[in-house]
Amino acid sequence: MHTLELKIPPPLVMVVSGLLAFFISGRSGTFLMEQVNSGDFVGNVLWPLIFLALGIAIAVSGVREFARHNTTINPLNPNQSSSVVNSGIFRLSRNPMYLGMLLVLIAWADYLDNLLGFSGAVIFMLYITRFQILPEERILLDNFGEDFQTYLNSVRRWL
Repeated sequence: MHTLELKIPPPLVMVVSGLLAFFISGRSGTFLMEQVNSGDFVGNVLWPLIFLALGIAIAVSGVREFARHNTTINPLNPNQSSSVVNSGIFRLSRNPMYLGMLLVLIAWADYLDNLLGFSGAVIFMLYITRFQILPEERILLDNFGEDFQTYLNSVRRWL
């Protein structure tokens, strides 16, 4: 087990990734109003809002499904999981909360209007897969065995 596995809360990883995207893209503090006033409302504002809303909706769907199954949403201790959740949004993605966060970062990158802004989404996806998802899957496979293996074989990790 690597020292970073299951240590940093995924929302914090998302925020740090978003900040990295901001700085890597070379944006100044005035770009927020420049984007709104640029005249390209659809490209600079509407698409990011659509990705943002979609990301939030997917993440909230995952949280609600966990609540319906009375299992923990604590990503730092997957040992506390009480069941394999494979209904609702979890029929489409094994990690809808992380997918939602990724879509929020894609919205942010689109809003930054700079290809380098997508670096935050890539950093997030790589980090979360290696240090969060893979360790979670290992633990859940140990805890739930065949039930979780069947789920792994039938639903994709991201989408």
